[in-house]
Amino acid sequence: MSFKPVRLSQMVPVLTRKVFRERGFHQASVLTSWSEIVGQELAAKCCPEKISREGVLTLRVDGPVALEIQHLEPLLLERIATHFGYRAVVRISIRQGPLSNRHLP
Repeated sequence: MSFKPVRLSQMVPVLTRKVFRERGFHQASVLTSWSEIVGQELAAKCCPEKISREGVLTLRVDGPVALEIQHLEPLLLERIATHFGYRAVVRISIRQGPLSNRHLP
């Protein structure tokens, strides 16, 4: 019996699929491509936490940026729709709180 080496990049989607689905991320690309979707500057101030079945994206937002995110909601929804090719998210819910190091791009 011989084992063929497998790249980690090939294993990660299989290993993380269940965890992402539990958080509502049926396509993990919203997490992995967040900075490309919203831009580096905004990605440093907020991060996606979960997507509900109703299409509500919950963002953890650094306190003072919440108002800015609220005003940018239509733009963010459009960028997310462009990324997916359809309206995967219909509304954004904001959860204020400090971003941990793991959320920073």
